[in-house]
Amino acid sequence: MVFEGTRQLRTGAPLTRRRLAMGAAGAAGLAALTACAVGGGGADPAAAPKLRSGVKLTMVHFYPAVQQDNPKRRVALFKQETPGIEVEETAIPGGAAYRERLLASFAGDAAPDVMHMSAAGGSGFAFGVFAPLGRFLELGPLAKRDRYDLDDFYKVALDFNSFGGKLYVMPNDLNVFATYWNQELFRQAGMPAPPTDWKANGFDMEALLDVSRRVTLRDGSGGAGSTDRYGLWVQPATSWLLSFLWSNGADIVSKDLRRVTLDEPAALDTLQYLADFTTRHRAAPSTEELTAGGGGAALFFAGRLALHHTGSNFVNQLRTQAKSLAYDVGVSPRGRARRASSAGGAGFAAAAQSKNRDEAWALLKHLGGKVSLEVGAREGQMPTRRSVAKSDAFLDPGQPPANRRVFLDAAENAGPNPMVSNWAEVEDAINKALAPVFEGKRGVREAVADAKQQGETLLAAGQAFQK
Repeated sequence: MVFEGTRQLRTGAPLTRRRLAMGAAGAAGLAALTACAVGGGGADPAAAPKLRSGVKLTMVHFYPAVQQDNPKRRVALFKQETPGIEVEETAIPGGAAYRERLLASFAGDAAPDVMHMSAAGGSGFAFGVFAPLGRFLELGPLAKRDRYDLDDFYKVALDFNSFGGKLYVMPNDLNVFATYWNQELFRQAGMPAPPTDWKANGFDMEALLDVSRRVTLRDGSGGAGSTDRYGLWVQPATSWLLSFLWSNGADIVSKDLRRVTLDEPAALDTLQYLADFTTRHRAAPSTEELTAGGGGAALFFAGRLALHHTGSNFVNQLRTQAKSLAYDVGVSPRGRARRASSAGGAGFAAAAQSKNRDEAWALLKHLGGKVSLEVGAREGQMPTRRSVAKSDAFLDPGQPPANRRVFLDAAENAGPNPMVSNWAEVEDAINKALAPVFEGKRGVREAVADAKQQGETLLAAGQAFQK
């Protein structure tokens, strides 16, 4: 097994500085090992070393059960291209459980050679936990040595896979936000479709509210058999709020990632505008209505939600759970400043302490290559390489949505979640403080004051990803 001999940590325990430093004994030796492996801090500019035959790489990932074919097919392709190297790939639960498993493996000096990694919730924000500790190979010098093309990757994907200006995770997938819309509800409301051109003048914040109010209809029952329908699903979560804030020239945190900036006028206005969808205009489903309808995604699947601003990966769910739904995708709404989108995603990293660093790098190169990324693209996953995203492997004119190309522009206009090592804790504190605002139980300024106090205390304990 990949984690043989490691001890288990309690899943969900707070990520204190003491716990994050687990296994840090011998960190100086680990840093030296990393420098020898990657260059930049002592890299050999010579040609790539010859790969050893008979090596068995260990690889872990958090792909869900319905997507297990993805890593299996890609590993099989790698083994065909690189005979003599075996790969033991293991799926383990995602989120906090994944992060805790890796913490235990590093502490026990038994980390996998290659691991699925994310600065978002998929791996429990594990990249932010491990990157400051020097747990991964730096990929930039290796890519330069092997003339491996990094320019083809979307900048936002390189950004959220880097720490201190250095690339540590091979970009694998993008989840970039745009606007899904129900064609029938728009037709009934007599509203034009959201544009597909990112530079178009139409579809601003006013239009978003207008169409949401026009389509909303309540019959009073609210139960499972209800015919109630709604405009926009407003989500009180920072990852959802980001693109709206950016569009209005606001942000959640300052550029130095030390201050919560939701108390600035543009941010306060944006939060109030979004809260009003539910509390004032009643153009968004309430918490109770979301529960009764099975959640926002279920309402969209059932044709009872006109607009869903969410990521490119939502296409996968629509293709399996709403095959008869007539829908499409358009740009994000324009704010006072611009159109903006947010993006997240995951990739693959190699352990700095791996005894098979050259072979692990070879696997990373394959996983980030065009042929490998096309496997996920054909399954609906947005690739991180522009060349693959522009191909039929991703755009697939034979399947909805017709205007999936919107995500290509969105990716060029997207930013990542705030890149700070303990963002999981910061985000949780801010989300909890803001949640009552969207239920009409608390004023925006009062909630933001709490979010600012709690968030800044946590930010002071984190480490920023910038140089």
